[in-house]
Amino acid sequence: MQRLKKEGVIERFTVKLDNKAVDENFIVFLFVVTESDLPKSFFSNSCVKEVFGITGEYDLLLKLKFKDIDEFNGFIIGLRKNKNIKKTLTMVSTVNVKEEV
Repeated sequence: MQRLKKEGVIERFTVKLDNKAVDENFIVFLFVVTESDLPKSFFSNSCVKEVFGITGEYDLLLKLKFKDIDEFNGFIIGLRKNKNIKKTLTMVSTVNVKEEV
């Protein structure tokens, strides 16, 4: 393990939490089209778990986790105020089939 870490094969060690136990069981995937780069503060929001730059109609794919629909709704209302975001497409997860960290 130490050799793999030293060689850069292992980037970091992490813990996989139970989504229900940590009140993050409302999982959303959000496709985003941006007008310009989003500020770094956008990505530091605790609900933003993963962000991918993607090809095609959208620029970014975000994996978001929330306690419930109310917390998600608050996030979306705030997101609408961001002038750098041109368009979004939201997909709510109904079941977690496989998740690895």
